[in-house]
Amino acid sequence: MKKQMVGEVPGNVLGMLADLLHKIQHGVITVQELAHFLKRENPFEPPSYHKFILEWQKFYQKIFNITIDLSQVRIPEPKQGFNWLIIMLQGLTAQKLYDKCKVLFGAWKWTDRILDEVLDQTKSVRNPANGTYAVWVRDRVEADEELKNKSANDLQKANIQSITLEECLLLELFYWWKTEKHLDILNWTLCAGSRFDGGRVPRVHWFGYYDQLGVDWCSSDCASDRLRAREVVS
Repeated sequence: MKKQMVGEVPGNVLGMLADLLHKIQHGVITVQELAHFLKRENPFEPPSYHKFILEWQKFYQKIFNITIDLSQVRIPEPKQGFNWLIIMLQGLTAQKLYDKCKVLFGAWKWTDRILDEVLDQTKSVRNPANGTYAVWVRDRVEADEELKNKSANDLQKANIQSITLEECLLLELFYWWKTEKHLDILNWTLCAGSRFDGGRVPRVHWFGYYDQLGVDWCSSDCASDRLRAREVVS
């Protein structure tokens, strides 16, 4: 029996495409599943990042004594080279994270004020007060070399998403929990996704000489070879 054609496309193929579009529109098939299919990958295979979710659940149980199911957190589509997942739990604040760092391995900040009071949350690109969320960053001990000599103003003009102070402190805790080592041994992470009052930009570094984490600030137009943001995929 001859196939019914519409132009040069078989009619049954057009029917399947219409069914596919209907299922995407109603969420039966996700865009991510379609992307995997087009790459000839199994679209229904559990994503490899599920192991990261389990790790973060163990981390929160061990470090914060919080038992939580993170399986429903929306995980952004991974990007090549961005292999560290950060799951920021709702309600965590910069001061809470700093205090945990200080208890576990020592920390210093330039001010006696509470960090949550110094942070200008209206300028923060992501805020855990609004809910639990996840982002990806590059899997590196030192912040991104590609972003050296770029100020927070430069990054904003280039539309590069950068790590926040809360995310940076949480990543430090998570990395220490896994390795008993520290990030940013040689350079500073510029937390360009956050602002202190007056437009100042947080920066974080491990002071090996004092054996403690340091939280400081710089101006939004400050740039140097050792001051580097961490790009974020959200």
